[in-house]
Amino acid sequence: MSRINNDVAIAEGAYSWQLMMLAMAFISGIGSASVIFSANKILFLYGLIIGLLHLTFNVAFIKPLKNVSDKIQSKLSEVVQRFSDIISGAFVIRVFMIGEIIFKKFIQTNLAVYKLSLKRINYNSILAAYNYTAGRLIFFGQIVIGGYLVMKNKLTFGNLMISVNMMGSLLWLFGSVGQFLTNLQSSLAGAQRIFEVLDIDEKYLDDTKIEYISLPMVTEINQNSSSICIEFKEVSFSYSETKEVLNDITFTVPKCAKVAFVGKSGGGKSTIFKLIMGFYKPQKGEILIFGRPISCYTVKELRSLFAYVPQDCYLFNGNIYENIRYGKLNATEKEVIEAAKKANIHDFIMSLPEGYNTKVGDKGLTLSGGQRQRIAIARAILKDAPILLLDEPTSSLDSESELEVMKALNALIEGKTTLIIAHRLSAIKDADIIYLIEDGKVIEKGNHDELLRIKGKYANLYLKQFATKYYF
Repeated sequence: MSRINNDVAIAEGAYSWQLMMLAMAFISGIGSASVIFSANKILFLYGLIIGLLHLTFNVAFIKPLKNVSDKIQSKLSEVVQRFSDIISGAFVIRVFMIGEIIFKKFIQTNLAVYKLSLKRINYNSILAAYNYTAGRLIFFGQIVIGGYLVMKNKLTFGNLMISVNMMGSLLWLFGSVGQFLTNLQSSLAGAQRIFEVLDIDEKYLDDTKIEYISLPMVTEINQNSSSICIEFKEVSFSYSETKEVLNDITFTVPKCAKVAFVGKSGGGKSTIFKLIMGFYKPQKGEILIFGRPISCYTVKELRSLFAYVPQDCYLFNGNIYENIRYGKLNATEKEVIEAAKKANIHDFIMSLPEGYNTKVGDKGLTLSGGQRQRIAIARAILKDAPILLLDEPTSSLDSESELEVMKALNALIEGKTTLIIAHRLSAIKDADIIYLIEDGKVIEKGNHDELLRIKGKYANLYLKQFATKYYF
């Protein structure tokens, strides 16, 4: 947001008023230099030398101004972030009564911008003071030299007046070049942050025009004789150089199977989903989907293979119909309603005064967690992708909402290859394969009964959950 609002506004100064002033200075400066040169070459040489010194002094401020401008733009981004925290976290701030602390952090960031801005103003003030003083001294020197030449009959009084009047435009040329270069540093600081976004290779970005899986690709998938849908071969991945999230992990997901990933938080389960969907590339190893390396898919092809239901389902600020239809942009009204019925949300939608045209509010906050979840499931049902990714879809729901969501999930799972991340082990007892992930590796593998029989970490985890549930 800061790059779009602040940095673009700062950067546009380079090609609007700054460039215009420089062009005006060049036109008037070159014209004035021609007149002075024809009037007297000594005065022209004087103006040229002084002008170059003038320019040199201005250019000396380029580096410090660039550094402070970079810091200002970065801090302005932090101001936007702090302000966003205040707005988005308003309920949490009030409940925990941390308003004073959060506000202090906001003030501190603003003060940092204030101090940096003062520093930039000081640089500009020094330049402005120098330019003004130098202009008066140059005028005085011109009168002295010109007066001497007039007394020596080497210059007429009329040509002296012409040179005096024209000298301002010549010096303005040099001063404007220096001023342009110093002012340009603020614009370049904003432009640099903009180009960091614009220069990202398009192949790593989502496509703006969503195209769903093409018929030739569907045929290829259906005709693939392999029984494996997804395969990880010694995959390693790290978000930073300090710690590997996945460490030579190897596993397979059969076609049309229900496969669950369990384990402690931070073990790498969500990272597996991100790698499968192409948000990151593994540093080592290979990921195959339907027998093809993931690198052989375009972004459109890869994303069209998945329907994703996260733990905290995001709904866009619009109506319910639009949010479901995002699963398939060319879907008919009948298809949208059918998807809502399968997700057990149709009756609730029809009970609303505006039905499918009901506005859900920012992030769907007018709806309960279970209702948002079922709308997201309807969106996934509508997409009808061959692979389904469920990231703890019921962990934040009450028992009644969980039951409704599970009914909706059963309609979604039918005939799909399903990968589930779950902390509630009761929700994955019927999974075909359960992988216990710990420190980026597969520690245990099997179905629910098999893992209980070996009495390993999964069994221990299950008994803890069961005992806790029984106790309460």
